[in-house]
Amino acid sequence: SSSAVCRPPSAVSLRLLEHPEPVSVISAPRGDPRALDWRGRRIPIARVVGPERLSGAWWTEAPFARDYWRCESDELGQEFLLYRDREGWRLQGWYD
Repeated sequence: SSSAVCRPPSAVSLRLLEHPEPVSVISAPRGDPRALDWRGRRIPIARVVGPERLSGAWWTEAPFARDYWRCESDELGQEFLLYRDREGWRLQGWYD
């Protein structure tokens, strides 16, 4: 018989920006983000997971539909969350 080691999930939390900030994104041909320009700095993106489509509030005057990407930058040594909607790309926050 074999025994499996169960590891607890890592305690990672998302620090949301008070207001998502507009960013310029350089995308791969299929649309995945490869780098972003934020506050005068170019940040290369090493790995991405996504897109994940979130939508809602269709019954209100402000419905939303966003595609989210969880991104990792080796340069920053940190993960962050980007989304794209009809108004463009935005930085949502950082993972701790």
